[in-house]
Amino acid sequence: MLRVFIAGVFLAGILLPNNSHSLLKIIKTWISPIIEISVIILLVKRFYSTTKRLKATNTPSPDFLIHCRMMMTSICGSEKIGSVLASEFAVFYYIFVNNKKPVPRNSIVFTYHKENGILLIIPVFISLFIIETIGLHTLFLQWNRTAAWILTGLSLYSCLQLFAHMRAIKARPILLLENSIHLRNGLLGGDALIDIKNIHKVEIIKKSPQAADAVKLSLFKALENQNIQLQLIHPIKVNKAFGITRKTNIILFKVDDAKEFKNRLEAAIISHHR
Repeated sequence: MLRVFIAGVFLAGILLPNNSHSLLKIIKTWISPIIEISVIILLVKRFYSTTKRLKATNTPSPDFLIHCRMMMTSICGSEKIGSVLASEFAVFYYIFVNNKKPVPRNSIVFTYHKENGILLIIPVFISLFIIETIGLHTLFLQWNRTAAWILTGLSLYSCLQLFAHMRAIKARPILLLENSIHLRNGLLGGDALIDIKNIHKVEIIKKSPQAADAVKLSLFKALENQNIQLQLIHPIKVNKAFGITRKTNIILFKVDDAKEFKNRLEAAIISHHR
């Protein structure tokens, strides 16, 4: 009902003549805000109830992005739209909220940001965005004031996304769990949950292969050198930024301690295949 209502209001604004917008203005002014507030209350209530239930069972809080993706998908009825909205909510979560979450029991944590200098590269990109935005804003003001502010807003939001990605890199390490491995790369680099029984081979690589179906978990592919390749028995879906998904059986990613990761994962694979 909510999706049909929003689509109807949008189409009415396009199709109706300007002298027939009196009722539409009332809907936009009074009814739409009530619906928006109701949706926000519903989201907060669901997050609160889920968190309370996890605390009651002494279960660590789940990864926010995945949790939000599931919630938004259930509300919107569309996995694509839910993933896009979850990505937008996650930007502000990782900027403003304390994101140091406890890891699940019997899990091993692997970082991926200490050796590639990505936490130094992102601030450089943010600085370039800001400098470029100031120059383009001044230039566009001479042509169109509205376009200048729209461009400035988009550029500043891109800076927020990069900053959130930088914070999420530390908050979302790679986790080797009892029966699965959770691959993550910040907020925009992608993530995947893989059953250990589905892993065919794990390799340490020095150069990324040119396989067309291989998926790299990274935001800046040319600047983040992958050193681990996972070959899977059955293809899985890898979640990228803003609802983009790719199906693959070859995943490339970066781990700081590649040898330790390979040894631990191979030991887990052997124990599961016995």
